[in-house]
Amino acid sequence: MQRFAATIVLAVGCVFVLAAAAAAQDTLKERSLNDTPAAAHTAPPAS
Repeated sequence: MQRFAATIVLAVGCVFVLAAAAAAQDTLKERSLNDTPAAAHTAPPAS
């Protein structure tokens, strides 16, 4: 019974990890060569 419960917990954990990965993948967008380039980041001013 403990093995079954551990398998269920592991399966549920995998579902959550895969859902988070899918959500992160949706936020990534493919850029076209026609897109305007992103603003360049500049170095912070020297102290």
